[in-house]
Amino acid sequence: HPDRSLLAVPSQRTQTIRLWDVVANREVATLAHPGGPHSVTFSPDGSRLISATGESVRVWNLLGNGEKRELSAHHGVVNQVKFSPDGQLLATAGADARVRLWATSTWKPVSQFSVSPGVLGKVRRVAFSPDGKRLAAVDWAGAAAVFDIRSPSEPTRVQTLLSHERQEFGQILWDVAFSPDGKQLAVAAQNGVWLWRDEQRVAVVTDKPAIELAFTPDGRTLLWREPDHVHRWNLESSREESPPL
Repeated sequence: HPDRSLLAVPSQRTQTIRLWDVVANREVATLAHPGGPHSVTFSPDGSRLISATGESVRVWNLLGNGEKRELSAHHGVVNQVKFSPDGQLLATAGADARVRLWATSTWKPVSQFSVSPGVLGKVRRVAFSPDGKRLAAVDWAGAAAVFDIRSPSEPTRVQTLLSHERQEFGQILWDVAFSPDGKQLAVAAQNGVWLWRDEQRVAVVTDKPAIELAFTPDGRTLLWREPDHVHRWNLESSREESPPL
């Protein structure tokens, strides 16, 4: 949640989303979710919750009457849902090898595109730049790319970080993230974590498989998760901090 007071916990097993007040340390609501949710995100103003299950996306209004709507998002599993920083766009990553952008004013799709054109590479993760002008995406064909989305109906590829033809970092790319200042970009893959700065690849952080990653809010540290540990990379010294968590 934007003010960090509310936590949404999806459960495919119980087919619910539990809303937890982290300040009071108590559950405040349980949302029934047929099909079992696996990805959730709050809107930047905290008024809405988006959840993904199967091929569809649900929009929950957390204010007023709790209205919800369902969007038929992809012809395949929706792997992730993500709001733009200003809340005007929603990006969905699909197993049908498509990224879709939705206008949140109408909940209609405004565009769709692929990370690996002509290849069925399941899109695993997407990330908006902090200024909302770019969107990065990674897929399971070994490709990563950045798109200019200042015109959401006509996204333009501005950088191919990794191509599906070479698969230089393996076929499975798990995650992607921008630094808080938007100048750095990290990709997590089956063969490690790589870092770009000002559109140039500058570091191989690790050559071990990484599943998730994130920059700290101050932009000084990159975190990535292996199956059993969380690692920290100091971006100022370009060294891994020890021990792992």
